[in-house]
Amino acid sequence: MPSFAMASFYTGNDLWQFINADKSDFVDLSVGQGYIAGVVDESDHKYFCVPDGVNAGQIRDMIKKYLENNPAIRHLPANQLITIGLKKVWPCHKRWWQWQWLFLLGGFFDGRFFG
Repeated sequence: MPSFAMASFYTGNDLWQFINADKSDFVDLSVGQGYIAGVVDESDHKYFCVPDGVNAGQIRDMIKKYLENNPAIRHLPANQLITIGLKKVWPCHKRWWQWQWLFLLGGFFDGRFFG
């Protein structure tokens, strides 16, 4: 049963139970899949960048493997574990426009704009 005394809705242990439920237990499997999808959608590419073409089942399998390989931290909030697990696999790389201001400031400070 989920622990509601924590600040998060589910722990990694709760999520582990949901995604490892018997195939006939559609409710738990759906809760686990939906929770993972919600965390991924909410992140809006702030912490990890899922490549095009990756489906929800593939992400679930990766989170399942991450939780399987890290049982010592399953007591932590599930949303944080999903974020950490996906960030390790798909970190967001800086895009060229995120660095463009550095080039503009470089021109400003080296005298090209006020030469």
